[in-house]
Amino acid sequence: MDHVKALLHDTFGLRQIEIRGVSDSGWFLDRAPYTVDSHSLAPLDAVRKGLVLWQGRVSSRCQQNFPDEPWRCYFGYRSYPTLTAPLFVFQWLFDEAQMTADNVGAPVTKQQWDYIHKMGDSLRHSFHNVTALFAPSCISHTVLTKKDWQGVKINEVSLPQALQGEETCQQRLVERCSWPQCNHSCPKLHNPFTGEEMDFIELLKSFGLDMMSVANALGIDIHTLNNMDHEELLNLLTQQAN
Repeated sequence: MDHVKALLHDTFGLRQIEIRGVSDSGWFLDRAPYTVDSHSLAPLDAVRKGLVLWQGRVSSRCQQNFPDEPWRCYFGYRSYPTLTAPLFVFQWLFDEAQMTADNVGAPVTKQQWDYIHKMGDSLRHSFHNVTALFAPSCISHTVLTKKDWQGVKINEVSLPQALQGEETCQQRLVERCSWPQCNHSCPKLHNPFTGEEMDFIELLKSFGLDMMSVANALGIDIHTLNNMDHEELLNLLTQQAN
């Protein structure tokens, strides 16, 4: 993006053209994977070797920060502070591509959910200096190529509205609720084995939660919890989280 800005502004003298960028689900973290596959390279090793094989180029400003590890500049939160052109970042807090890179797979066990929850926390921390941001607490990957992308909201603000407000580069919307799929507008989650849409109670159980404890915390009986409508339960849990 900065290369395009330099080309237009400095090479062609077209300084009247304003350069802005949008990052859609490209904010990856260089963290330790959930498991290591002995038959393939670890993600970080693949990027490290890939920089040489691809004859990759990274920003000289970023490379100054990582002279011995320039491959780290492929990770958005490493290179973001060196950008001069404004960037709007869209990122699912629980990105499926990040989960694949971390070799955590589709979450069906408590251990997987614990790892994924920490991934969300790490992403939140990496956004500390991002000025234009939209980060829903959902499990998905990419948004702008999906037909229902305009329906994604945080605090009743849609992504198109956030993009319109991005001209000030001060639009920061990060989901307050910290557990996956707590946003009403999240894409539907499907069972990795059957492909069927997961019931929300099943999703909570896969977190390893004691449903009786959940019912007690919400002040309802277990029968009511098990028969509660998806939207009603989401509303109740979101109120508890806030």
